[in-house]
Amino acid sequence: MAPPKQLAVHAFKPGGPGGPGRPKGQRNRLTELVTTVLSEDFELHGKEVIERVRTKYPQIYLSAIVSLLPKQQQIEKLSPLGELTDAELVLLEEHLAAVRAKLVRELEQHNGAELELRLEPAKSQEK
Repeated sequence: MAPPKQLAVHAFKPGGPGGPGRPKGQRNRLTELVTTVLSEDFELHGKEVIERVRTKYPQIYLSAIVSLLPKQQQIEKLSPLGELTDAELVLLEEHLAAVRAKLVRELEQHNGAELELRLEPAKSQEK
């Protein structure tokens, strides 16, 4: 579609700064009116209406509550190791490696002893 040859008098001009728009901080009159009316109605009937919606339409009640929650919430994750220095972490890693190696050795010895116990009855039957 080809651009019109002549822009209407009220149309934005290419490269123009645009209009001043609504002053900052001023709410739309309709939004302000609706907010005021809802606020007055809520003061009169709020608790009863909430109880009625909660019992008759729990899905709408829950949806309304969720819509009021912040969209994104910061969750601080705390690590029990968060305050250790790098050197302390290295020492902890070495300690855990030593404990793991000791456990593996004990398991290997234990499994070896079980294997010998299983083989001994077979040897005595062969004689």
